[in-house]
Formats: sequence, C-alpha cells, structure tokens
Amino acid sequence: MATNFEHNDLSGPGPLTVAATWKVKPGKESEFEEWHRGISAAAIAFPGHLGVNVMRPGNSSGEYVVIFKCDTYEHLASWQESEVRREWLQKAIQFKAEETRYQTGYGIEFWFTSPREPVPPPRWKMAVVTMLAIGQTMIPIYADTVLFNGRIATLDPVTPEVRAVAIRYGRFIAVGDDKDIQAYRGPSTKVIDLKGRTVIPGLNDSHIHVIRGGLNYNMELRWDGVSSLSIALRMLKEQALRTPAPQWVRVVGGWSEFQFVERRLRNQGDTLPRLPHSGQEGLLLLLALMSITSASEPFTV
Repeated sequence: MATNFEHNDLSGPGPLTVAATWKVKPGKESEFEEWHRGISAAAIAFPGHLGVNVMRPGNSSGEYVVIFKCDTYEHLASWQESEVRREWLQKAIQFKAEETRYQTGYGIEFWFTSPREPVPPPRWKMAVVTMLAIGQTMIPIYADTVLFNGRIATLDPVTPEVRAVAIRYGRFIAVGDDKDIQAYRGPSTKVIDLKGRTVIPGLNDSHIHVIRGGLNYNMELRWDGVSSLSIALRMLKEQALRTPAPQWVRVVGGWSEFQFVERRLRNQGDTLPRLPHSGQEGLLLLLALMSITSASEPFTV
C-alpha cells in the first residue's frame, strides 16, 4: 500500500509531525477507531514515537485526521517502512474509502498553512485551534493492563525506576507516575495496585547441555509434569533398574514437590521400591540428597 508523503523541508530541528487524512466508508467509523487504537499502540512501541492524536469528522465527510510525532526523521522512517505497519495498513483496506493523504514537516505550521496562502497564521490562533479541535476530539488509547503504586525497574539508565506502567497488546505504551498513567485507564482495563512492591522484567533462559546430554541421556529421568509422588517413585525404580553400576540415578529438569497431588516429598509412611543391588546405591544417594529418606529410616534390600 503506497504512502506518498508530501514533505516540507525535513532538515529542520525538533520533532517531526505527520498529518494523515483518512476517508472512511460510511458505517465503518467504529471499526476504524478500533483499528486506529491498535496501530497506535504498535507505533508507540517504536523508538522515537512522541504520541498521536485524532480529529474525528466534524460533518458527514467521513474524514479523520491522524496527527503523530517522532523525534527524528530516521525514527519516523523506521516505523513507516516496518513490516508491522504494513500489516496494519493491510487491515485498513476494508473500511478505507480512498487513498490516505499524508503531509509531513517540522512543527505544526505546515498543517495550518493553506497552499494558496503560504504565510503561517499567528501562533495564538494555532494554539486555540489545537485546544478546541484536537484536545476535545482525541480518540483515547486505553491500556489492557495498568500497574501502579509500585517500584518498577525499567533498565533505562536515565529513568531506572517508575511507579506505574500502561500495557497494550503485550507492549508498554507508557511509563511514569501514578497520575500520568491514569489517562490510560479505560472501562475494560485491568488495574493492579502493586502496593509498593517491586516489578522486574521477565527473564527467558534458553540453553542446552550438549555434552552432558550426549554422555548421560539414557541414565537421566525427568519428572516434568508428573502429577503424583507415587508415579514419580515408580519411574525412579524403573530408571534405577536400567542404570548400570556404579552410575547415579539422575532426576534432571524442572520439578517441585508442589506439582504432586500429595504436595510433598516422600515420608516414612511411603513404601520404597525393592531394587537389585546394582541400582541400589545410586537410588539411596539420590533419595538422601532430595531429603526423601534419611539414614535413620530402614531400607529393605
């Protein structure tokens, strides 16, 4: 989908403003506004995005004017040429009545300037029109989730900690003080009071043990997803039977006693399996390390 921007001089300083005029098919206004919330949330996640406003049609023209800013032309180009934006624009075909018109420049003078009269209007007039038009007709971007009243680690050296964040479509769309983030609370927003607790980014660890796996795979047992301690002990017996002496019986991977319906490890009331001597030593060592048994408990060989 072509964008065909109309440019003013893009070499100036300060934030870059883009005005996009969308002609929406009659009856498709609510779909457009929901789509706009989605693409705006996606744009906010890109570097340099400084916010977006929308002017709803003041008559039956069906024309929406979307105004957004980026801090540099490079950041704007990164968003304009992204695959994310292309996918969102593809979704807009169903309610777009004609090609979108774009105008790009520094400041907002270019938007208020008529092509027939290239002299910008007084700044007080631009300020008044902006407050009356944009400020009152903005389509709000509500978050799916808001966290507030906490200590949230951002890993940003400039602002390492904030009190609140707003999240939409799995991305942070705003961070700041509790008061700043309240603007992103909508009727269906999930709001979580952290009560002063700390929030840190999630860590995803993905790795493999190639050498250990190659050497010991057939002597390892995994309890991931095993729901019962009795089943786990039976699996342990079966593994001990096929583990050659003098190897240990190894239970590897992620598991916890709390995954078992019994919600515990073995106690003295459980019957340990009777094993041949070849696998017995490794089983005893494993049970001792796991605190499933103790030296004072009898163990039948």
